[in-house]
Amino acid sequence: MSIYEYDQEKHLRQEREASWEKGKEEGMKLLNDLYSFLAKEGRTNDILRAVQDSEYRDKMLRDFLEE
Repeated sequence: MSIYEYDQEKHLRQEREASWEKGKEEGMKLLNDLYSFLAKEGRTNDILRAVQDSEYRDKMLRDFLEE
């Protein structure tokens, strides 16, 4: 690729999209880990509440990460 073919806007857009996808995948893995932990502990009510209440879910995630 020559320097004349380089499209900085396109490159930056591709980098943002790749970062977004990576963050989304990591977030989903973290949520799955949290829900698996809660299920093993028999805390299905916490899972249901976390699915419905984003503030509660965020608190559960913070607590989960601290452990």
